Amino acid sequence: MALSKELMALKWHDKKEVMMLSTYHNASTIEIEKRGVKKDKPVVTVDYNNSMGAVDSADQMITTYPAERKRHKVWYKKFFRHLLNVTVLNAYILYKKENHKDSVSHVQFRLRLTERLIAEYHKPEQCQRRGRPSLNDVNPLRLTARHFPKSLPPTAGKMQPTSRCKVCCSHNKDGKKIRKET
Repeated sequence: MALSKELMALKWHDKKEVMMLSTYHNASTIEIEKRGVKKDKPVVTVDYNNSMGAVDSADQMITTYPAERKRHKVWYKKFFRHLLNVTVLNAYILYKKENHKDSVSHVQFRLRLTERLIAEYHKPEQCQRRGRPSLNDVNPLRLTARHFPKSLPPTAGKMQPTSRCKVCCSHNKDGKKIRKET
């Protein structure tokens, strides 16, 4: 511990090391009883634990669904994704405040938001794909459909039984089925 006239720096170890700076507190401690065990704890950590509230819970909610990547070498990309994450969390909090009867979880809200953004702003010409061009429009919402393989029996021409996907086996413009096997 170091104490100056205007700033107190504290390094304290309970389960892990905690470092704090304070202009309000000094280096005094309080005896705290937790689960029948008495410990001396600095006053600054007791005050912090009693009043941490919304900032700490927001940090917990952000870290459950991170948009940041650990391997970003450019700091502003990581910072942008963190701001995006905070913005989505703030939108969720405002949504819950206005629609308190709707029981949407945080992850459901994020999924709905993503689906609506894709549906609203996706344009097929934005997808720049290499290789042979697709015959039909590229729609990212097709990924949300449920794919159920349907078994096909072996025939004289094909001895190995295969499966046909119910979603991928769609109709083309002529009304004929396009056969997609798995």
